[in-house]
Amino acid sequence: MIVIKERNWSVTRERMANFGECDYDTKKITVHEDLRGHAEIETVVHEVLHAQHADWPEEDVLIRGQEIADALWEVLECRLTVTG
Repeated sequence: MIVIKERNWSVTRERMANFGECDYDTKKITVHEDLRGHAEIETVVHEVLHAQHADWPEEDVLIRGQEIADALWEVLECRLTVTG
């Protein structure tokens, strides 16, 4: 369970046609079960941005999601390399 805009959302992993999906009605984010690493982070960030900003065009979600995912990946990858 995560909180987005002061509401509880569930996050699930399922086999699906897309990388991810954001369902506003059920407050559910679904991520493809096979995603790992950068693709997984980017998909989760992308869907959270959709949940936060339903009015944003897809291109804005794509650009901002990739920027955030790249930053997180850089920090997490460095941390895993140092501690792993």
